[in-house]
Amino acid sequence: MQIRHESRIGRQNGGWAGRDESWTERDESRIGEENGSWIGENGAGSRRNERSNPSCKEEMRAHVVSQVEGIEDHVDGCIGRMEEEVQGVKGKIEEVKTEVQEKMSDLERRLSDLETRPNNFPVNPKFMYSRPTVKPLTFDGKLHKEFQNLFSTCDADVGRCNMTQHRINTGDHLPIKQYPRRLPFARKEEAERLVNEMGENGIIEESSGPWDSPIVLVEKKDASIRFCVDYRKLNEIAKNDSYLLPRIDDTLDALNGSQWFTTLDLKCGYWQVEIRPEDREKTAFTTGQGLWQFKVMPFGLCKAPATFERLMETVLRGLPSEAAQFI
Repeated sequence: MQIRHESRIGRQNGGWAGRDESWTERDESRIGEENGSWIGENGAGSRRNERSNPSCKEEMRAHVVSQVEGIEDHVDGCIGRMEEEVQGVKGKIEEVKTEVQEKMSDLERRLSDLETRPNNFPVNPKFMYSRPTVKPLTFDGKLHKEFQNLFSTCDADVGRCNMTQHRINTGDHLPIKQYPRRLPFARKEEAERLVNEMGENGIIEESSGPWDSPIVLVEKKDASIRFCVDYRKLNEIAKNDSYLLPRIDDTLDALNGSQWFTTLDLKCGYWQVEIRPEDREKTAFTTGQGLWQFKVMPFGLCKAPATFERLMETVLRGLPSEAAQFI
């Protein structure tokens, strides 16, 4: 809404009446020259004339200066922190550059050494070294005939060593009896076949003792079945043997510098060690068709590795250190 007669009202009494509270900058200065008062529909008020008050101008100037100085300090602080971060990044970049240059220098030195070395590598190594350098030995059978009783002729031909007997020391603990586990029908026939075979070969015998452990049939890599017994409950109460197995690194050190290597694998090595007669009933097991016990050391007993290692070291005692035993 346009304002009329503002200057006239300002000259007479410094006020004006209208429907709103707005005025132009020109009329505002005129009103301020008189008394800076105004009257409207929403009430009366006054406006201090800042142009005509020197102290007010100084206060505003000081306030603006303080605000500007605060902003400058904040900006300077931000710039300082950014410069510190930039310097840190530059330092890291210089470190990486130095490390890369050192590695490149080392690589160039190695390449230079390879280029200056004489070329002694064969042009076609596969062709030069495809033929054997040593004439293969012929087997005439004399050694086999001389010691033919030491070699197994079939699966049932298992030797027996009388230099030691395996002992199962359970103290005064009561016998442990476990019910047999269910087997698939096809595995039952296989279990009966293996039991009959071990009985015929003198590996097991019938038992009438109070001990009993369940059997486990394990499939080997060649799809054949290994007959095992779960002796975990028995191992928990049996006193352990502290005889240690040899370290692999010591065995490798003993073979250092050797050119020829050969191995002698025992036929069912554990089954060549007898069990003390009074401890045989502790190895008892059942397949649902009778109770059996081992006459020789079976797989799964906690003391079996120590007993076997002690026997092997006793047998090989006095031979050179190159004759190493292992399980």
